[in-house]
Amino acid sequence: MDSTYSYGYCKGYTSIPTDISSETTVLYMSGNPIEELHENAFANLSSLQGMYINYNAIRVMKMGSFNGLLSIQTISLSNNDIDTIELQTFPNLPTLVHLKLNNNSIQTLMAGVFDSLSGLRDLYLNDNILQTLGPAIFSRLQLLEHLYLQNNWISEISPELLSGMRNLLTLNVANNRIKIIYPQSFLDLGKVEHLLMGGNELTLIRLRTFQGLSSLKVLSLERNEISVIEPLGLSDLPSITEIDLSGNLLETLPHAVFNPQDFPESFGHIFQKSIPGHIYLSGNIMVCNYTLCWMKLASEEGWLITDDFRCNGTLQTWTEYKTSSSSLCRDGKNFQHNNRSSLAD
Repeated sequence: MDSTYSYGYCKGYTSIPTDISSETTVLYMSGNPIEELHENAFANLSSLQGMYINYNAIRVMKMGSFNGLLSIQTISLSNNDIDTIELQTFPNLPTLVHLKLNNNSIQTLMAGVFDSLSGLRDLYLNDNILQTLGPAIFSRLQLLEHLYLQNNWISEISPELLSGMRNLLTLNVANNRIKIIYPQSFLDLGKVEHLLMGGNELTLIRLRTFQGLSSLKVLSLERNEISVIEPLGLSDLPSITEIDLSGNLLETLPHAVFNPQDFPESFGHIFQKSIPGHIYLSGNIMVCNYTLCWMKLASEEGWLITDDFRCNGTLQTWTEYKTSSSSLCRDGKNFQHNNRSSLAD
């Protein structure tokens, strides 16, 4: 299908031109000093499929700015100065698939602001200063697959925030100020494969924090302040292949955070399925004692790959420790007794 392109790169436009051809399918107007999108700014562009108005100075989008966009699939407004999105800013746009609002100055999103975007699959809100998100703000986005919220000021994750997002595949909330994950926050996210939460302020992972994430493959928790993971804190993840815990304050990682069963003499199918194939722990200073014997056995049998980390109180790294700890881990029954005792203390 032939397409008509309209180019307005760095032309000094201060508003959307009124003489754009009605046959235009893609509009490029990046790098201009446009500060405001007026009502009906695109009303005659019913064939428009993509608009890219990045690197302008847009602060205000009038209600009805996007009226008439009957074919729009992509709206990209990244790298502007938008600080507020009013209700009805985006009217009924059922064909919209990609919305990019990253690298702006958005502080608050009110409930209902995205309710009319029923076909949206990708939403970029990263690199703003978001602190407050209205309850169930994404709940009408039933087809959303990728949500990018990294590099904001969000302080908590709640069930209300993520409710109804049953087709989501990727959730990125890295580099925020998250201190709390409320119970059952992820119950609706059964299709999510990548959850990125690095660079936050988490200190504790509670029992079954990640319940509901049955398809999760990659969990990134690096560069938090996690010092405690409760038993079963990393359970309910049957599809997990990789967990990044590097750069935290952990001193131990008993196998009970994944699985309540006794430590096996060899890794059977059930136990092996409950742990990821890769665990990253560099930057933690671990107490390398019997509580890590399960990692040694899993590594030797090829079920687990870890990076290197420092052992507390010694000059050894984990790699060096594994070669010198055979006698400590040899007696499986003694290990099981000690491990259960340590969890009960």
